[in-house]
This record gives sequence, C-alpha cells and structure tokens, in this order.
Amino acid sequence: MVSRRICLLVLLVGMVAVSELHGQSPEKLIPVQRIGWPEETRCLEMFSALALGPDGLIYAGTCNNQKIGGRLVSLDPGSGKQQVLLDVHEITGEDGTQTYPQSKIHSQICFDSHGTCWFGTHSYEWNTLKQYQDSPEDYSGGYLISYNPKTKEARSHGILAPHESLMSMALAESVGKIYAVTHPTGRFLVYDLKTEKTTDTGIALGYPSRIVVALKDGRGITFTVNGDVVRYSPENGTIEQLPVLVPTFDGETTRGHNSPFDLAVNADETAIYGIAYSSGVLFEYRPDDGPHGSIRSLGVAFGDEVVPGYRPELSIAMAVGRDGRVYYAGYSHNAGKIGCYDPRTAKRSYLGRMDAGPGTRPLEAGAMISLPDGRLVVTTYDQTQTYYNLFHPEL
Repeated sequence: MVSRRICLLVLLVGMVAVSELHGQSPEKLIPVQRIGWPEETRCLEMFSALALGPDGLIYAGTCNNQKIGGRLVSLDPGSGKQQVLLDVHEITGEDGTQTYPQSKIHSQICFDSHGTCWFGTHSYEWNTLKQYQDSPEDYSGGYLISYNPKTKEARSHGILAPHESLMSMALAESVGKIYAVTHPTGRFLVYDLKTEKTTDTGIALGYPSRIVVALKDGRGITFTVNGDVVRYSPENGTIEQLPVLVPTFDGETTRGHNSPFDLAVNADETAIYGIAYSSGVLFEYRPDDGPHGSIRSLGVAFGDEVVPGYRPELSIAMAVGRDGRVYYAGYSHNAGKIGCYDPRTAKRSYLGRMDAGPGTRPLEAGAMISLPDGRLVVTTYDQTQTYYNLFHPEL
C-alpha cells in the first residue's frame, strides 16, 4: 500500500509539472524574519512612517482605530529589541479630549543633522473632505512633533493647519524648512525651523498627497491627484504645477488618481522613482533634465511576464537599496510581492513573495527602507497587527 506521504509527493510533483506545462513557474518565495510590533501600541496598520535613524535604529509610527494616541516606536535590527518611545497624546496634551484622537502617525519620519526626528500626526477617524466641510471642530488638527533620541526629549510644535492632519512631510534642512501636505484639502505648508512659523501656500494639489520629497538644494517635489509634478522653490517661495505628467499605461487616456504614494530618490538625486496608482506604471522623474524635469515609463511595476501580478494597483513601499537598485513591495492584489528595477541595466526583475514560514499569509506593505548591511525592511499589516519583515534581496 502506497503511503500517504508518497501520494502527497507525487501530487506536488504533478502540480509543478502542470504549471510548467502551462508556462507558469513555481512561486518564488523570499524567507523573511518577521517581527510583530509591540502589542501595547495596538497598531493594526501603518503607512509611510518608517525611517532609519543615524543611531542605526529603525523608527516607525503606529496607527490604531481606538481612542489612544499614536506611538513612536523603535527597533534594533541587530538584537531585535523594541521600544515604545512616546505617546503623541502625552506630548500634545490631547489625552482625554472629546475631539477625534491623534491616533495615527501617517507622515514620513525625517531626521535632521543633529539626529532629531520630525513627524506629523493624523487621526484614524478623520477620513473625508465632507467631514471637514460639515463639522471641522470634530478634529483639532495635526501636530508637528520632534523627538531627540539622545535626550529622550519630545516636543510639540503645534497644529500647523487647523482641523487638517499632516499626511506627508519632508525636511529641507539646507534651507531651514519642513514641507507638509495636509489632509483632507491637500494644502502645501512650509514650516520655518528658525522662526517656527508656518506659511500656507494654498490648495496646490487638490488632494492629500501621500508623499513629498525635499532635495538637498531645498526644492520640494510632490504630485497632484492626476499625476502632475508639483515643485516648491524655496528661493522665491513659489509653488507651481509643472507640465510634466506621470505616464499612463499603453492605450489608457484617463489620469484620475494616477499619483504615486511613495517615492525613492537615488544617492545623487538625479532620479526620483515612483509607481502610479491607477496605471500601475513604474516611472523615473529627472528633476534637472530641462526647466521642468523629464519623466518616463520604465514598464509596469507588476502585471507582465517579467514581474507577475496585478497591474492597476496601489504600491506605497519603495526604497533605493545599498546596491543602487530600486525595490518596491506590493499591495492588495500584489500583497507580499517584491519587485526591483536596476538603473544600471535598465531592467526590472521579480524577487518573489515574502514568506515568514508555514501558516503565514501574504500581507499588504505599508513602507520600506534599506539598512547599511544591505537588508531591506518592509512593514506589513493584517488589520490586527503590524510587522517588520527583514531580508537580504537575492537577485
């Protein structure tokens, strides 16, 4: 009598043979070290708020759907030790207030040359423009907060725009500014680090852009909802929508919601990489190629014979690796998948799907960074817990 184990082995071999017969290769798996975030943070998801500090620690911001403050947390990628560093309600004094809680850190976390990190707050319950228009007093507004890891000192710099949260942020230390985009109206704010005053440049974007970057010369780059490049020039304080658009997919004409949700900038800042939402196109923007810069498609991020998956999908986790390659993680239909673009060869490749071991399932990615030792860190979540996933990219 043939054993059950042998039968299962024969079945597995048969399935592999059938998949190869139909031109399908067995799924590539990437072994990852998965670390759950501290339980007391009650972090059910996260977006964008992930950074490597100058002290070698990973810093991240939590998000929860309970009436508790968002937390700044850290992870030592060597030892695996984690710490809860602060509760934003304690810093802002909003603990116990009747307005929507500062339950989320959604903005990017930015470190200055002194090692201090900066970030903004948001609320899980502050979702729509209609809320803002109908009852703005329900939410006080997003705070700008700084934290010094050396002294453990945290400070609130106040609400930058009444009743609006801080969705994305970038530090332009060379010109003494912080750039922030608000939710829900999409205002572009400029905070002066010296005077501690905020300039509101107006509703330049028309929606709360999830990403803004600051180049070393102080220029700010972000996008409209349709994928128009928007540039802030610190020398004259102007913000302008440039005649440069994120590419659409072949044959598509609609540009609605074709903006990127994350960007990766190469070391010399000659190229900025992103993934357009509705078209699923991976693109490269060169900010100094002509007066407005130039943009080009590099192919789809997911959804062809090179990088399998679903094309018109969101992707909000990107990073330039220590090897100079651009890595990105999938979302929703592409949960767990990791793609790559090599600027030196101009080729895309597929690394595989992150696999934390038996019984785990693919999870949506919220952010990505690279470590000095070459490892990538991807945060994922399942609406009950958030995780770090650490691995070396093998090509």
